[in-house]
Amino acid sequence: ESGFVNRINAERIGLAVVEMGGGRKQVGDNIDFSVGVELFARVGDQVKKGQKLADVLCDSNLHQLGSELVAASFGITPVQQELPELIVERIQS
Repeated sequence: ESGFVNRINAERIGLAVVEMGGGRKQVGDNIDFSVGVELFARVGDQVKKGQKLADVLCDSNLHQLGSELVAASFGITPVQQELPELIVERIQS
């Protein structure tokens, strides 16, 4: 849908990577280092219907699941919302 990205749930994206084999569910599980997610939209960005928000990199058998999980991690609203301050504090040496 068209609108503005108002949230990206990073935890859900991380869990999607685990489901696709890019992380361990249990000690001893193998990790597929070719699995990943590349994001093309950030919170606050205006997007159009059909625009690519992310690439899902995984085995073709898991691509549908991974794509659905990553897509569900994005929230899009029709109007731009005020964004919270993302930098809380700067630490200088």
